[in-house]
Amino acid sequence: MREFLKILLVVITVLGLDSDIVSAKEKKQEKIYIPPQVKKVMAEGIESGQLQKDIKFEIQKYYFLPAQQQYFIIFVFTARNAELGYSLPAAETADRRKKAKNEQIEEPKTLKTEFNLFFWFFQKQDAQPVPFKEQYVPTRLELPREGYDPEQYSTYTVCTILPAGNYLFSMAITSLDLKKIGVVNFDFTLPAPSEFEGKPQISPLIFVENLEELEQAEIPPVVHQNYFNYTSLKVTPRMHNRFKTKEVPDLLYFIFGCKAKEDQRSFDIEVQYTVKKEDGTVVLEFAPLNFNIPFISHKLPLEKEGGANLESGKYVVEILIKDKVGGSENKQSFELIVE
Repeated sequence: MREFLKILLVVITVLGLDSDIVSAKEKKQEKIYIPPQVKKVMAEGIESGQLQKDIKFEIQKYYFLPAQQQYFIIFVFTARNAELGYSLPAAETADRRKKAKNEQIEEPKTLKTEFNLFFWFFQKQDAQPVPFKEQYVPTRLELPREGYDPEQYSTYTVCTILPAGNYLFSMAITSLDLKKIGVVNFDFTLPAPSEFEGKPQISPLIFVENLEELEQAEIPPVVHQNYFNYTSLKVTPRMHNRFKTKEVPDLLYFIFGCKAKEDQRSFDIEVQYTVKKEDGTVVLEFAPLNFNIPFISHKLPLEKEGGANLESGKYVVEILIKDKVGGSENKQSFELIVE
C-alpha cells in the first residue's frame, strides 16, 4: 500500500486529480441547475435558518485531502433507512405478482432506492454568503433485504472538489418527483495554503476500517454507503474513535506544508507519536517514524513496554511533525477512547 500511495501522490500533486476530466465534468454541470422549487426551499433555509425536513438526514463530519491546488472534500451524512424509501423495485414487484402462486420464486436479496441530491455552496464574504457552486448528484443505492430495519440509521458519504475558503453548504435530498424535500445547512472551512507556511499540518485524521486499490479512478460526486473513493483508493473509514482493548488503530492522513526535495517528488518527514492520559501523564512514547511522502498510512499499536495493553479510558495522542527539508515542525493531537 505504501508504494501505491507514492503513485497516488504523483497523480494528485503533479498531474492533478484527473484535472482535465474534472474540468470537463464541471463545465457540463454548469448546465445542470437546481430545480426552482428546490432552490427556493434551500434559499429560504439560508435566509431564515428554518429548514424543510420532509426527508430527514444529518451531516455528521467532513474530511479533506489534497486535489492539486484544491481540496477533495468528503461529507459524511446519516439518514434513517425509512427516510430514503428503500423498497423492492416497482417493476420487480409487478413481475412477481404475475407469477403463479405455486411457482417457486427466488426472493430478491436487495432493496433499492433512488433520489436526487443537490449541493449549493456559498462562500462567506463579509456578512453576506455569496453563491459559489451548484451540483446535482443523481443517486441509486441498495441495502441487503435480510436484516433490513427501516428504523436503523445508515451512514453515507459524498465527495466534491473545492478551493480553499470559508463555506456555508446547503445540501438537499429530494424524491424523484420533487414533492418531498429535505435540507441541511453546514458550515466548514478549507484552509488557505498560506496557513501551512512554516507550519506543517495534518488533514482531518481518518481511522481506517479498510483500504483497497481500485482499477479505475472515480470522478466525484458519487454517493456511497460506508466508504468513499479518493481517486484510485477505496477508503472505508471508522466513523468513531472508540477501540476495544487489543484493537490497533489504522491511521490515514496527509501532511500539508512540507517542502519537497530537489526532485520535487520525495520528502523527508519525521513523525513521532506520544500517548497521554487526560491529565497529561505520558503512557506511551513511540520512536520517530520517517516518511518520504506526506501521505501517511499505518497502524498504531497501543501497547505499553512489555506488551501490556492500555487500560480503558480517554487518551490524547500527540503527533510531532518535523519537515527536515523545510526545517519546520508542528505538534497536533487527536483523541481516542479505549473501551
